[in-house]
Formats: sequence, C-alpha cells, structure tokens
Amino acid sequence: MDLFQKATTVKLSHKDKYLVAEDDQESVSLARDGLSKNAIWSVQFFETERYLRFKSCYGKYLTTSDAHLLHGLNGRKVVQSIPKKFDSSTQWERIRDGFLVRFQTLHGNFLRPNGGLPPWRNSVTDDVPHQTGTGENVLWDVKVVEATPKMPPLSSSPSPVICRESMLIVSFPVARTPPTVTPQIREHDRPCTMKQSWLEMRLTLGVEMAYHFDGEMVYVEMGLTLGVEMRLTLGLEMV
Repeated sequence: MDLFQKATTVKLSHKDKYLVAEDDQESVSLARDGLSKNAIWSVQFFETERYLRFKSCYGKYLTTSDAHLLHGLNGRKVVQSIPKKFDSSTQWERIRDGFLVRFQTLHGNFLRPNGGLPPWRNSVTDDVPHQTGTGENVLWDVKVVEATPKMPPLSSSPSPVICRESMLIVSFPVARTPPTVTPQIREHDRPCTMKQSWLEMRLTLGVEMAYHFDGEMVYVEMGLTLGVEMRLTLGLEMV
C-alpha cells in the first residue's frame, strides 16, 4: 500500500524529530514539536506520482540549494524557497523501504536529517551517507495529516437501481357535529346546511437506491421523495 495514500498534507519525521519550516521562511530544520503548523507540508504530485514536491505552511517549496552547510563538505543546505523556475531542485523521488521512505533528488542525493554537534545538529542537507550501514540515516516516517477521499471507480455498466413507491390515502371527518352555514341571502339564493364534511389526504413516499461494488467496499446512494395531496369534501343540504 502507498504510504502517502493520496495525501494532501503530511508530516515527515526521523526518529523523534520532525522536519519543520522555520519562521524566517527560508530555513528548515528538525524539531521535536510535531504539533505546530510548521511541521505540516502540503504534497504536490506529478502525473506519474513518482516524484513530488513539498510545500511549507509559508507557501514555499522544500528545495535543494547550492550552498554547502560547511565549507569543504559535500552536504548542501535544504531550504524553503519559491524558485523563479521549477526544476529538479524541488523534485523528490520517494523510495519506499518497508514502512519508511527515502527522498532522493534527480542527482542521486538524499534528504538527510543530521544529528551530532552544532552546526550539524538538527540540520537538513541534500547529501549521500558515505559510511557503510548509515543508509537508515536518510529514512523518514510519513504521517498523513489530510488525504483526498477515495472515490469509487467509474463502471462501464450502470449501477443497479432499486425503486420503491408507496401511497397512503387517509379520509376522516372534519367535525363530528356539522355546523350550520347561513350565507348572506341574495335574490334567488337559498340557505343551506352543511351535513357532512370530509378531508382526504394523499401521501406518496418514493424511495430510490443505487449501489455498486468496487472490489473492497459497497457504495449505496439513497433518495427519498414525499408528496402530499389534500382534498376537502363538503356535503351541503339546501333548505
């Protein structure tokens, strides 16, 4: 299973420290506080999803620079920046190693968390571990913060649809003792008495369900429709 799981934001940690974007909006480092927004990185995938970019909470990209952490050493600083032109300096290839991931540049170097004494301590470089058995020093744990919801695949065959509709008709008297109606009498009018009145109510309930199976889960969609129709019947007796 892909460790990124269509992730939109992630946290990257090495042992008990997280990759964070510094408040100067230029530097990156390692910190134990994984709850701050600085430890959250947005993920941008390429079409093949083999390479990706990481975007900090300040809207800048995790970038390999040309500056060396220390003069005369191979490790180059990793910074957050907005390059004038997107190139390989912001692209990271993910290489899975069990439940951990290495992030490699197009030039063969790795995103490396550093320990030891200052200025190495808590720094992050674009580097290659030279010592035998230090490959684990470039392994990162990926924690997904937000992910794109998994959408069911489109099927060439229509989803089965189940429709049900039921109707209920209720009639009942409006009043037990019919009132006497005495309308205003005009020429040629005759008074009348209401003998009986009925209220008829028609309720229509429709249920529509559609479902399909993607090999792992069953997705069900349901729609309900309710219709109400009322009719009042009056029985009048001419006097």
